[in-house]
Amino acid sequence: MPWVSPTSHNDLGIWQSEANAYDGDTGTDATCGLAALGTYQGFLELLIAEISSSKLRFYLGASQGGAPTYDIDVYYSGAWHDLYEATPAVDEWVEVSYGSTQDVTKMRINYKNSSWNSAALAEVEFEDLSPAESGAQVIISS
Repeated sequence: MPWVSPTSHNDLGIWQSEANAYDGDTGTDATCGLAALGTYQGFLELLIAEISSSKLRFYLGASQGGAPTYDIDVYYSGAWHDLYEATPAVDEWVEVSYGSTQDVTKMRINYKNSSWNSAALAEVEFEDLSPAESGAQVIISS
């Protein structure tokens, strides 16, 4: 199964270097600074052309000040669906299933400041279950 990266993003100016979350390099991060203790900072949406998918994976860089709680939602069927809320491992891929195959167009991630920490999102990828496009045969007549 191939993994595909988002192609663009939306946010409220809270995150920095957002394209690093989908540049194919786990050594670069999209970052988000400190939020008030015990609060969520703000979502970063990562967009992709509609694909058939049953899971996504993400790779977090080390956060300053400890490990925050991350909240991840995925968008399909015209609505956001809660997918994940936990403190995941850093510097390794974490896969999360939607529970079924869906036609997805975006995901969003947020983090809760638990100890004056910041967030570092290195990569996000969607599992791509979309059928391969049928190659139209070109017939050249003379």
